[in-house]
Amino acid sequence: MPGGVWLVRTRLLDRLPREPRYVVWLQAPYGFGKTVLLRQWADQLREKGWRVVWASGAAGSLSEQIARSLGADPTARWGLLRVLLEDRPTLLVLDDVALDATLDLRLPADGLLVGLSSRAELSWPELPRMHTQGRLVRLTAEELRFTLAEVRELIADDRRAYEVWESSGGWPIAVHMAALTGTLDLHRALVQGVRESLGSQEWETLLLLSALPTLPDSAEDRGLRRLEESGFVQRTPEGFRIHALFAEVLHATALAEIQEAVRRRASQLSPELRAEAYFRSGLWQELERLLDSPEALDLAGISPSGLLRWCRALPGLGGPWRRLAYGMTLCLQGKLQEAFARLEALARDVEATHPEVAIRAWGLVAYNAPEVDLQRALNAVERGWRLVDRVEPHAAARFLNWAVWPLWKAGHLDRFEAALQEASRRLPPDDPYLFHPIGYNLAFLRWQKEGNLEHYLAWNRRTAEHQERTRSHNLPLTLLETGRLLVLAGRSEEALACFRRAQAHPGWNFWAEALAAAWAAYLERDTRPFERLASLAEADENPELLDAIRGLWARTLRESGSPDLALAVTQPVRGFWTALEAALTLWELGRPEEAQVYLPPEPRDREERAYYHAARYRILRSEVDLEALVRLTSLGPRILPALLPVHELPRHRPELADFYPIEEVLRCGWKEAIERRLDEIPLLAVELLGRFRVRRLGQEVLLSPTARNLLVLLLLGRDREAIAEDLWPEAAPGQARNNLHVHLHHLRRALEPWGVPTYLTPTGFRRTRVDLWDLQEALDRQDAEAVLRLYREPVAPGVDLPAVDEVRYALQQRVVDLLHRRGSASESEEGIRYLERVLELDPLHEPALQALLRCLLSLGRREAALRAYRAFAERLRAELDTDPLPETQALLDSVPTGTSSRRRRS
Repeated sequence: MPGGVWLVRTRLLDRLPREPRYVVWLQAPYGFGKTVLLRQWADQLREKGWRVVWASGAAGSLSEQIARSLGADPTARWGLLRVLLEDRPTLLVLDDVALDATLDLRLPADGLLVGLSSRAELSWPELPRMHTQGRLVRLTAEELRFTLAEVRELIADDRRAYEVWESSGGWPIAVHMAALTGTLDLHRALVQGVRESLGSQEWETLLLLSALPTLPDSAEDRGLRRLEESGFVQRTPEGFRIHALFAEVLHATALAEIQEAVRRRASQLSPELRAEAYFRSGLWQELERLLDSPEALDLAGISPSGLLRWCRALPGLGGPWRRLAYGMTLCLQGKLQEAFARLEALARDVEATHPEVAIRAWGLVAYNAPEVDLQRALNAVERGWRLVDRVEPHAAARFLNWAVWPLWKAGHLDRFEAALQEASRRLPPDDPYLFHPIGYNLAFLRWQKEGNLEHYLAWNRRTAEHQERTRSHNLPLTLLETGRLLVLAGRSEEALACFRRAQAHPGWNFWAEALAAAWAAYLERDTRPFERLASLAEADENPELLDAIRGLWARTLRESGSPDLALAVTQPVRGFWTALEAALTLWELGRPEEAQVYLPPEPRDREERAYYHAARYRILRSEVDLEALVRLTSLGPRILPALLPVHELPRHRPELADFYPIEEVLRCGWKEAIERRLDEIPLLAVELLGRFRVRRLGQEVLLSPTARNLLVLLLLGRDREAIAEDLWPEAAPGQARNNLHVHLHHLRRALEPWGVPTYLTPTGFRRTRVDLWDLQEALDRQDAEAVLRLYREPVAPGVDLPAVDEVRYALQQRVVDLLHRRGSASESEEGIRYLERVLELDPLHEPALQALLRCLLSLGRREAALRAYRAFAERLRAELDTDPLPETQALLDSVPTGTSSRRRRS
């Protein structure tokens, strides 16, 4: 609004009518520029000679205001006022009409144009009637919002204009005040105007929303729906949201009311939203009480970053539950050293007074420390185990379940199983905790002991579904484990989906999210994310995480053909994964002795053992490692494609290649392995109709002209002696046969480069799909629809041989005869399609034209029949200098045919 002039909203003014008998209705909340737009419209009409009569709902009786404008008695009824309004072109503006306003005006009225604005829906019967007649122009808050272009007209600075537009949501009054003041600081009058435009329920809901990021759909109520309709609230995929600008205004002018609304509605909110509402509205005592309760642990799992923010806003360390939740959140965010120090101090402080808090603290250290400091984790196990009899069964079972991971790392498998059995004993038989996570950890133990990958994978899937429903912070970890199992099973696309899902909840589990991102980058052969991920892992001070990420980084580089870069990434070696990759990279660089030095000791974990034995086999070519790999899991040799290239398998074991993609087996040319899987080789695809193309395994095969001629003759079923004569008619019979033998050899090599007879046999082609064969079969079974779809000319383009010419002619005759017969027997659109195709193939086929004319005329399409007849007649005269037959002309009654003295063709 530079210079105090309102922006002329041409975009909206162009939509408003300039002739009588229309109603314009602007419906939007306070501050959406309804009155300004009506005044601009009125000014434009006044310049064109219109009279403008203005009445405002805020100024009293509408009829009295109209009467005064017309110079009539203020008590005059609507009937008289209407007569007075219609005596010349008049715009009647009824601004800011209230819900209960009395409107008796009847429309349409000659000479009268009505402009109407309201903050809410109106019950005036004329509005739906005018809408039905197409004479109602309605603009709502959505249309009245400022566009970015309009904001830029008011604010010259593009960056500032964008900030104002985005923060205000296009709310016109906020934009105008920002343009006037240079800030987004709105005064109390604006808030008062909004308050007066809403009911008490809507106002309270608006206050509550100002203290929340969003309010989910499940919390939807009538007041919320009204706010959405009015334009104050937006619906997003996450829920309902107030404009950020207006939230700031409310906090600056009505904070006490916001706090009271939050207190009244807090019990209706989830713990996460309740904490956020307390935080945003400055209800520090309420926030403190919430975070000093056991609910704080749920908040830590649902919103780790939020809990850290809420805790840091409060003074001091807080009570035991807040300190515990804070330590748990630090673990989830990868700040492990600080987390362990805080949790250990907490556990020692409260062992005597709050054993249930102490055992959870020791459990969190035990669960999160094994990769960082195994001895520290084992110490936490011993300290926590002393408390299991002092806490209720669930707390004891939870600790025992967490304690198994350092026991696993230390190789104490008996204590691992004993801890899970003891946890199970303390719970009732129908307790869900027995399924997850105790059942899951028992499945992990079974996987490690027996190698049953399918069983463990199924458990992971069920556990992920459970965690998805319960919004467990362990979901990323389960999805990571599921993805890694799928990689071993050779199901990379499913694995990638799991790794992406594991990153869908940032902050839930830093360790799992970072490693899932590294696995996804590896599967996508994308090296860009690794440097950032490695830096995050270094900051996390988790050596195992850093080792795994750098190992995947090196593997990605090595398999992408950059072994030198891969070797640099592994240095210095940090653990199992980087050592393994260093060994494989050195072997690929032709340094086998150095590679052997880098091979790490055999690990305990079954997944790591799979990669270990695969690497040892590749470097040492020891079949002992190959057998160990095959026996390692329930997949047997099905695990090999994920770990070893097929060309590195021992040539005396072709059965090991049975589970590799057939394309890989064919590329390596392993004849014995290929012969075992001939039935799996995809068909050779040959196209001869309309174009010549040969495709093998999805790729086009390029053939020389002689090979192309030879292939076509073979597919047409010509015998070898006839083919030799067709191709080399001038050569002696012996020389022709020798030529044929040589070219058959070259053709076979082009079609079957793997060296195993697959498509071309002494008796002809097999495992081959030819569109010409499909057409011939359709002709044999008289399938006109299939023939219409398949037949294209020319047949075998580029092949110039008399034998092929004969086939082309005979094939076209069969196609034409079938389509003519079927088209002549049908008076439908189908018959028309058949007959039109016949005339495309044989433009002078007069019986087909006659049948087409009859069909078109029977369907009432005389113009189309005339066009078809004239096109045929013109071509007939041009090519044969004659006219259509009399019976053809008779079908269209009298149709001009040109000069009739030409002789009829014989």
